[in-house]
Amino acid sequence: VYMNNASAARASFNVYHVCAKLNVLANYQLVAGSPVVNAAGAQSGVSVFCPGGLATIGGGLVTTSTSIDVTLNTTFPFAGGWGGDENNGSSADNNLTAYTLCAS
Repeated sequence: VYMNNASAARASFNVYHVCAKLNVLANYQLVAGSPVVNAAGAQSGVSVFCPGGLATIGGGLVTTSTSIDVTLNTTFPFAGGWGGDENNGSSADNNLTAYTLCAS
């Protein structure tokens, strides 16, 4: 996890990780959505869906930006997939991609 702090003050955030015993009989698949261009000064949303018969068990977003003016606004599960939004306050376009972990 990378946190880009633009302030002079110390900042922190929490990271949570859920562990579970792997079911060797289950079918797991990591699915990447199509990258979306998030234009400079814009907010863009992305989503990705699990293939038929698989359920979403996790997910997240990946951005190509390292600018302190680009922030992940939301990341959330929905029925059958994962989505989220990014705010691009920078002067450059970047790409945003959603991922979801699916299982049977």
